[in-house]
Amino acid sequence: MLNVLLCPVCITIISVLVFASETNGQFCMRKFVNGKWHKIGNCDEILPRVGPKSCRDILHEGEARSGVYKIQPTQDRTPFKVYCDLESAGGGWTLVASVHENNMQGRCSHGDKWSSEKGSTNKSSKGSGNWANSNTFGTVENVTSDDYKNPAYFNIQALDVMMWHVPNDVGIQQVASNAFLKYYTKSGFLKNYGGTLHSLFSRYYTLTKVERQGMTSSGVTNLLAAFNHSASTIRSLIPSFYSYIYDRATLSLIDDGGLDMFDGGNAIYYRIGDVAEVKANYNITYRSGREWEFRAATSHPFIGMLWIGNQDGRIAKFSIKKVSRAGADGSGSCTTNSGSMNLGNMHLKYFGYNVYNAGDPSITELFFYIFNEVEWGSVPASAFTTPFWTSGTDHMTHSVQVTGNPRYILLGNMLLSKQAGVKITDSEMRAVLQKTMQVITNQGFSCNRLSESLVEPVAYLKGSNAAVMLRVPNRLTSFTNAGYIQFRPYSATGIPNAICPAVKTESCRPQSVCLGGINSIEDDERSCGDFSGWDGWPGDSPTSDKPSGYAKPTDDLKSSILIFTR
Repeated sequence: MLNVLLCPVCITIISVLVFASETNGQFCMRKFVNGKWHKIGNCDEILPRVGPKSCRDILHEGEARSGVYKIQPTQDRTPFKVYCDLESAGGGWTLVASVHENNMQGRCSHGDKWSSEKGSTNKSSKGSGNWANSNTFGTVENVTSDDYKNPAYFNIQALDVMMWHVPNDVGIQQVASNAFLKYYTKSGFLKNYGGTLHSLFSRYYTLTKVERQGMTSSGVTNLLAAFNHSASTIRSLIPSFYSYIYDRATLSLIDDGGLDMFDGGNAIYYRIGDVAEVKANYNITYRSGREWEFRAATSHPFIGMLWIGNQDGRIAKFSIKKVSRAGADGSGSCTTNSGSMNLGNMHLKYFGYNVYNAGDPSITELFFYIFNEVEWGSVPASAFTTPFWTSGTDHMTHSVQVTGNPRYILLGNMLLSKQAGVKITDSEMRAVLQKTMQVITNQGFSCNRLSESLVEPVAYLKGSNAAVMLRVPNRLTSFTNAGYIQFRPYSATGIPNAICPAVKTESCRPQSVCLGGINSIEDDERSCGDFSGWDGWPGDSPTSDKPSGYAKPTDDLKSSILIFTR
């Protein structure tokens, strides 16, 4: 006799299911009362598995107290335990994940399951891929002491997301009462992205590196093009401007320039950190990833610019040097000028060296350094100095240097000249620099990549916009707004994070407030990890409840982010 159930025959009468076994003709029934199935008969072996698919089902079955329950999202999966919030904002929330950082100094090491546990041993930027795959890890009992992800993350269809910020090592039954921030979306946005966070990250907002943008993506090249477009206006600020001749075929210096301006001059060098200086050819872009970009353009006036990204702050100093032999051959006069200027949030410092009154076209080497802490997120140099600054009107070597691990700043040089050896005044130099700042402002350097993210507003169950902003690092407050969840924020250099809890940000460095998503060990080692760059930079000094620089309060580093869907 066949002992395997081949095909149950079901007869539905109102709220009663009747099952028949082909093997012995025995009948048994289940009836549905008050949202629950109840057995009638004694033939469990032929009944299909029936259980709540989510915490929302448990709520509809009449349960009202939050806690740990078993759910079974799909019939082919064994029931598993989850935490259900059956009380907040109508209840029915299923805890699907938690993000916990066990070692901020580990940099994509053991325990960083949401970014990468491989660190420098596997530099693939894909990392773990756990935001977009079907891996599971952790246990519901330990959601505040380890990373956690259960099958509900990819199996339960949902509309909205809720997030709690809970101190580490809090027991599962105490997470609700100990959370210091609670907020949720209520737009139903997940229905547009497959109904799960898994679908959102695997199909719609994938965590992959993209091209750099704004200040760090051909920023110098585009800026020099804008400068050249405004060159006639800039020349008009220097009466009797002399348009020297670029007469060297290789375009790495000016042999004479016409009218004996040089006896071989205008050679430009850049230096990055302690690496040997490099003599640059004109109209060639030199670049190193996210760190820096240099280009010198044969415009009138000549201009060279070094954009310093230095995103991870590892490079301590940068410099530009000019070497020339003036046609004055020791005759005439020379002076040095220096000063500072502002335009809005932009700050500029400069040094100028002038050779004049020799009958040849005058020479002014004008060096400048620009930073903008608000729009660019600059970390200013601790010093702007002149390591080489010769005097005289024959052999000339002049350089400027910025030190102190600066980030997001601009270093530049211009060659100005007047006919017949007439001196260029300090006020004329300042007029040229003022126009240069206007060109930069109009070019619109920005780190804003919100258009590449998904941003959803939230309502608070505990906390407020003001409370959230008190925890945002000081250097990000001008670019960050509370009251949102931002999915897949990009840095200016194209590095994606996964989620920004409680905020949206246009900062150059979203990793200071967002959760990690990939292995960024090659591009930004300091921000590689589940809590990405929350610990800021060396020199930042946050306290338990106050941020500093690029660092969040230390209490935030000692908390876990719980993620629910409904």
